Amino acid sequence: MIIATLFFYIVEFSEQIPDSMDSTFRKNSQASVGPSFTQFSQSFASRSRLECFKACNQNVLCRNIKFDNKTCQMDFKIYSINQNSGSVFWQKRVDPDEKCLVECYESGYRFNETQAEIFKNELTNHQNSWNLINRAICFVESFTFKNVTGLYYLYLRSNHICEIKRYSFYNLDNLSELNLENNKIDKIQFGSFKFSGNLETLSLVNNKIANIENGKFLFSARLINLHFQNNQLTNLYRGIFRGLTNLKLLNLEYNLISFIENNTFEDLSNNLTFLHKELFYGLVSLDGLYLNQNKITKIENDTFVFLDSLKVLDIRSNHLEIIHKDLFTGLSKLERLHLAGNKISSLDNGAFSYLNSTVCLDLDSNSISFLSENSFTGLLKLKEVNLCKNKISKIYNYTFINSSKLTNLYLCYNKLEEIDDHMFNGLISLEDLTLNDNLLTSIDRNAFRNLSRLDISYNQLNTIDLSENKNLTYLNLANNKFVNLSKLEELILRENPLKELKYPLISCASNNLKKLDLSSCTLDNNDIDEMLFTNLDKLERLYIQSNLFDNINASYLASLKNLNYVIMDQKVTNIEEIKQNIGNIYCNYIPTQPKRPKMAN
Repeated sequence: MIIATLFFYIVEFSEQIPDSMDSTFRKNSQASVGPSFTQFSQSFASRSRLECFKACNQNVLCRNIKFDNKTCQMDFKIYSINQNSGSVFWQKRVDPDEKCLVECYESGYRFNETQAEIFKNELTNHQNSWNLINRAICFVESFTFKNVTGLYYLYLRSNHICEIKRYSFYNLDNLSELNLENNKIDKIQFGSFKFSGNLETLSLVNNKIANIENGKFLFSARLINLHFQNNQLTNLYRGIFRGLTNLKLLNLEYNLISFIENNTFEDLSNNLTFLHKELFYGLVSLDGLYLNQNKITKIENDTFVFLDSLKVLDIRSNHLEIIHKDLFTGLSKLERLHLAGNKISSLDNGAFSYLNSTVCLDLDSNSISFLSENSFTGLLKLKEVNLCKNKISKIYNYTFINSSKLTNLYLCYNKLEEIDDHMFNGLISLEDLTLNDNLLTSIDRNAFRNLSRLDISYNQLNTIDLSENKNLTYLNLANNKFVNLSKLEELILRENPLKELKYPLISCASNNLKKLDLSSCTLDNNDIDEMLFTNLDKLERLYIQSNLFDNINASYLASLKNLNYVIMDQKVTNIEEIKQNIGNIYCNYIPTQPKRPKMAN
């Protein structure tokens, strides 16, 4: 048996068939069905692709047709010829992309300009709303509605439509709602909604759409509601929602989404307001979800229950007000939760109880007024919490009792007035505590035993006892009310591992400090700025030798009007500049390498 596969384009069948095979084909086809293959092809050469298909589908000669979707030409294939018997064997084959059209002509019809005109004339009222539900429509031809005006609502659900052409809805300028639910749509040509510029609601529920090309909705700027549930979407990429600047509701539930690219929703122009239950159904492989900078006011409980693999959830800069107990159900693998920039005023007890793997929680810039004993229940692996820029005035004792792994706690810009010795119980690993810009007037001496960094600047403190803080390496006390230091004349901080002295050591302007010793403190070029020397108008002697810096801004020292004695290392490269700018000052140069302070074992 000789196997041969031939392609014939319908506009040139007679020219493409080899003579030897054409004669064999004619002999058998004429004996069985009448007209020859060449005659049949010529008779339909001038017809459109779909007209030819419809006629072909009724003729035995066309049982194994295939359309070329790119060139819009129709191919006839001869799969095999048994030369021994001289018979032709046909095998019906349809391109998967055209399967819908085959089914269409078996059970449906095209909706075209003529059909639209007939339907319009039959309407006695409700001219602005067309109900074409369940009419076996399989195809909406281009320019079907070119003579239709004043149409606001078009319902085409429960038909057999498999593809939306670019000009299918041409001229529907006033269309407000388009319903295409329960069809077989797997393709939407680019610009299909370009001519429906006032479209506000589009429903594509229960179709077969597997991907959305970037800019598909570029011309749908007024779209408010987009229903995309129960399709076959697998990936969402940045740019697919470009142009939807007024979108408020996006429903993607019951798809097959496994990947959502970062900033996918940024083109929605901050208008998403609501996330409902089961929106993310089936996204079992998704590890990052970014919904930041929208206008989400409510998220139903259990919305994220299907996101078994999610590690990062970013809902920053929305309008959330309350975090309910069951909101984060199912997020057992979540590592980072970003809720900054919302309007959250309260946290339900156990609000984070399902977040057993979370290490970072960001609640910056909200309206939380207090933290209860159960605010952080369940956060057993938590290492960092940011609560800056809230309205917290009260932290109940033992709030952090189960946060033994927490290392960084940021509480700046709140309304705390006091801190007692039980407020931070349980924080045995805490290293960095930021409390600047509160209203603190007192701090218990046992509050921060294990800290290495403490910032309590810009408070109302007039006294502080840090005798229990033996591990402290960074301390910022700037802008408090330490009036009891106003008579201090000598401050010796030699051989302490100080870093980042970029704040006034003494905030009291009327102090009497005359001697400051910062020698052997491992300070480098980036650890000192002009703020260090604020309020030191009476300083006379400065010791800054045996550090790591090799340059110091001359203007910093020039501001010290009474300074007359400085000890620094000979390695400082701009000594001459310092002498020139300061004038009457004695500099003692010590040619030694900086000595690091001894650290406790």
